[in-house]
Amino acid sequence: MGYNKNEEFKKIILEGMLHILQTDLGYTKLKTANEVNNASSVHKGKAFLKYYLYNFFIKLNDVDDDAIEEGLLDICTTDGKNDKGCDFILIDGSDVYVIQSKYGYSGREYIDSLIAFPDNVMSEYFYKTANNKLKSFISEIKKIQHPNFKLIYLTSERINDDDKNLYLDKNHLFNNIELIIKDFPELRQDKKTIDSSGELPPETVKFILGQEDVQVLNELGSEHPTILITQKGSKLKQLYLRNDCMERLFNLNIRSWLGRNAVNKAMEETIKNEPEHFFYYNNGITGICESFDLSDDESYLTCNKLQIINGAQTVTTIAKCQNDANLSKVKVLFRIISAGKYGKSNHLCEEIVTNNNNQTIIQVSDFRSNDNIQIQIERKFKDCKLKYRLQYPFTTDLLYKRKRMQSVRGNKYVTMKDLGKCYYSAFYEPHTLNESIKKMWDNSDSGLYNTVFGDNEQILSDEQFYKLLGSYYIMEYIKLKIPKYKMDENKEDIYSEKFKYHILWGIVKLLKKKYSDEEISNTILRRMIMRGAYISQDESEEKEKLFYSYFKKVVKIIDKEIKKIQDSKKSKDEPFVIRNYQRDSKFTNILDVEFESVEIDDLKELL
Repeated sequence: MGYNKNEEFKKIILEGMLHILQTDLGYTKLKTANEVNNASSVHKGKAFLKYYLYNFFIKLNDVDDDAIEEGLLDICTTDGKNDKGCDFILIDGSDVYVIQSKYGYSGREYIDSLIAFPDNVMSEYFYKTANNKLKSFISEIKKIQHPNFKLIYLTSERINDDDKNLYLDKNHLFNNIELIIKDFPELRQDKKTIDSSGELPPETVKFILGQEDVQVLNELGSEHPTILITQKGSKLKQLYLRNDCMERLFNLNIRSWLGRNAVNKAMEETIKNEPEHFFYYNNGITGICESFDLSDDESYLTCNKLQIINGAQTVTTIAKCQNDANLSKVKVLFRIISAGKYGKSNHLCEEIVTNNNNQTIIQVSDFRSNDNIQIQIERKFKDCKLKYRLQYPFTTDLLYKRKRMQSVRGNKYVTMKDLGKCYYSAFYEPHTLNESIKKMWDNSDSGLYNTVFGDNEQILSDEQFYKLLGSYYIMEYIKLKIPKYKMDENKEDIYSEKFKYHILWGIVKLLKKKYSDEEISNTILRRMIMRGAYISQDESEEKEKLFYSYFKKVVKIIDKEIKKIQDSKKSKDEPFVIRNYQRDSKFTNILDVEFESVEIDDLKELL
């Protein structure tokens, strides 16, 4: 039997669902992917949704995965009685993600109810008849001045192309609503996109220049030859869809595809209604390569290791267009610069990438990945030859993942988000980044990027590095110790489980109460990073017990305060929504008073 890509991808989905069914939903007797269908339809649906969220959603959208991780089934997921057809909602700033998920079925009526959701949230009847979880989301959405709805219909089946296009065409009717259909073919394409992110650039790309404009810019000099060409939209689509291209084309582009934002919608409108005018409305594409060769008759251009460093939105929007007839009428200007060998010593490459992407502040992590401070952090990880100290024996390499790239199996990676969110939550406050992670990537005066990482000219000190990585380690420790605490206290659930960043902040607050800033960063956190002290029983069981007492004290305080709030809500017959307190500065202030009231003598001696 020949190789079947569809069957192979189905197997990947089933294996992912099997793992979730086994670990999260109690199906320990299931052993193979073929047995997934033995689970109940409800649990199969939940496993499929969760598989999508963790393996696709967080990788393709600039959202905080902690918003999913911290209470997937009882905070962010509204599936259940009176859920109004919403299986998942996530609010990130002004963006409202709503997912309707169907495993094994793809009925059009569910798409219709999803499209109606933005209008329905304004209905008093809709609110009154919704369950309490959904009510809390509706209340939050109503507070957003200009919400942008991203409606995702997710199905494991294939939707008829005519039906799909009929619904997607409705996107042109709305300014603040984007309908996204993720059926089986779309998921398979997304898997290829994700897998190609961070891989090496395509070795060679050949542009066919028959009936295309070509202009070599000879007056610029010979050091970095530059050429201008035009390309049909249909050719650009073919280029992107090559197996060795896709996201590989953008690995030096600090902006990955931003989704169907207002600019991309305008491009779609032009392709649909005025394809012959696309050239005049579009800024074009800029690419760099290590070298290029123009044939003597100018019939083709061969580029070595081509990278599109400006125009990812243009190329990806064209590649996602279904109307190939119109794409053949689209012309795009393509500027290609021969920038020399890629590498740290190639200052020109770095400056071209930076200056071709600084038109606006993009609040996404990719925009910050080439910053000098991020490169310093990455170098510090390598220079210190760090090992992951929560996995004994300490042989796993700990590396910094500052940009999109493929992870090497066997290594432990720390992302910019991991480091930044843990540090800010530990040493400042825990609620702001729970509201929206995008604030951390904003380097304007109102953003938090410079607060977290420092400005781009700053030299990374050892003390700052210990605080950054130390706060990450404490968070990893918290995740490991919550199950132990529940077992010790004989509790199935604890409120503070949903407040991991508050626990992190609380532990650091108590450390600050007991020790000087110098002792915390250069002694406690340094030992933690270099040896696993305080967090690893294998390094020192006694010191780990002492540190656990800080964790335990903080958890008890948080649980006590949440219990007070819950009892108060219950007495007033009001819904208690944990998510609201994760993001609430008033709740942080309540905890602050409690932590300040802890006596220094009640805190165990760590040094």
